[in-house]
Amino acid sequence: MQSECSYNAVHECAARMSAKKPKLKTAIMTMRVDPQVKAAAKLAAVRARRSVTSLIEVLVLDHCKQTGIDVSAQKRKGGSGR
Repeated sequence: MQSECSYNAVHECAARMSAKKPKLKTAIMTMRVDPQVKAAAKLAAVRARRSVTSLIEVLVLDHCKQTGIDVSAQKRKGGSGR
């Protein structure tokens, strides 16, 4: 399998890859759910090759998109959501 970078450009590739910073996630959500819902979430996450947190984030963002909620506007407002 060939990598994205040729062996002649290893240093350039390493610089490009290290420049990509992950999103900082600083908000904490705690919720209580039925144990069956938690088990279903874990199974769904495994099948989607995601963490439960990532799965929930994707589901919420998809729901917002489908229902016309502007997530970028929510980010600007800030707040804890409590």
